[in-house]
Amino acid sequence: MDISKPEFENLTSFYTLIGQNSEIGEYLKNEFITHCKGRNSIWPNAMWIDDYFGLSNERLTTFLGQYRKSDKRAMLLLPSDPDFQANAAGNGWIKLYQWQGMTIGISSLQRYETDPILKFSLVNDEQTATQWLNFVSTHLFNRGQLNIKMFDFLRDNGCQLISLILNEQIIGSTLIYYDPNGVAGVFMVCVDKEFQGKGFGKQLMNFSFRLMQNKGIRNCVLQSTKEGQNLYRSIGFQDTMIHELYIKYK
Repeated sequence: MDISKPEFENLTSFYTLIGQNSEIGEYLKNEFITHCKGRNSIWPNAMWIDDYFGLSNERLTTFLGQYRKSDKRAMLLLPSDPDFQANAAGNGWIKLYQWQGMTIGISSLQRYETDPILKFSLVNDEQTATQWLNFVSTHLFNRGQLNIKMFDFLRDNGCQLISLILNEQIIGSTLIYYDPNGVAGVFMVCVDKEFQGKGFGKQLMNFSFRLMQNKGIRNCVLQSTKEGQNLYRSIGFQDTMIHELYIKYK
């Protein structure tokens, strides 16, 4: 099986879970695309063209032509392809980000001892949820608005929100989403810049792996920015496929 598909399906399943709940999200699906957006929240706001793995430049051209008159604004997720990039640019889209899809088998990963100076805490009430959300908003979204009801909904649907704590201060975060296929996706991974380079990111991932293993999960996936790829590869993640995110600018 193509190792890229479980990674991509986990990502889009996560977005769809949010989008299809009308209290916290918006969901649109037509003959071309699926679009998922959070209500009262900067995240998520993404769309992808159906038949992602078999996407042709001709089909992309048709979509871009139809979208030209739309007033909706969202990040368009595309497989990395120079023809797609040229096509998007010619239709008024600019590439903002590039994600490296990654996967790792965790069933046999060795468990490492946690550094005793660190504390890991699962978000389980309104106070810890607010603290976690403030950290994520500050460090990952430039203080952009996030809807706390969305994350309450995610916790109610089995997601685990984790805080990494040092001296009673949150210095790291992650979120685990378990999809219907039994794959764990890791999102919102962050360590405060002041504490980076000390191995805390590996400790955070190690704790996340332990939670997954306790649920009998065998595979974990994520999408990494350039900055995080060396960390994930050092842990044992393998590259799947490259995704590019575009926004319409004219």
